[in-house]
Amino acid sequence: MACVLGPFCWADTDIQECCRSRYLPVEYVNSAVRKLVRRSKGTFRLLSAFRLGDTGFAFAANCGRYLKVLEIPTSEVNDKIVEKFAESLANLTVLDISYCLKITHVGIEAVGKNCKSLIQLKRNMPPPELERFSSILKLDDREAMVVADTMPLLQDLQLGFGCFGDFGLYAILAENKCHSSKEET
Repeated sequence: MACVLGPFCWADTDIQECCRSRYLPVEYVNSAVRKLVRRSKGTFRLLSAFRLGDTGFAFAANCGRYLKVLEIPTSEVNDKIVEKFAESLANLTVLDISYCLKITHVGIEAVGKNCKSLIQLKRNMPPPELERFSSILKLDDREAMVVADTMPLLQDLQLGFGCFGDFGLYAILAENKCHSSKEET
């Protein structure tokens, strides 16, 4: 029983599948995250939640000094909250903000400037609507440029359906200093 009551039992908090299968409202997800983070006494290393809101993100970031993996796909978190709490997430190595439509290049830049150990970023977006195919698709390289300029250690990058062009993608490839290679002796 002491194991379950201790904070280290709650170091890896993964409620994504539960939230996804029940399609829980943001308020319920925020409440669950707050309770689980409290139970971990701030020692959680992994947080995975589907449809997390601003208050849940803020609470987790405030308590997340040991947080290494943050997976919050399809969350309602916005740039303002990410900017405000990115400094608290300095130890992040893995971030999944796929389908987070309220996070733009501004929030990604805040993460990049504060999370210097980031080695994996998932930023998959929904496919463009059919109407957008008929009109001219507007390219925006700002997200790609922010990734290139602020995340040089990335080893795994997923950017599905982003609206960036060749210029932004080339910048990422040119700026990434972490190429795996064997040292010759």
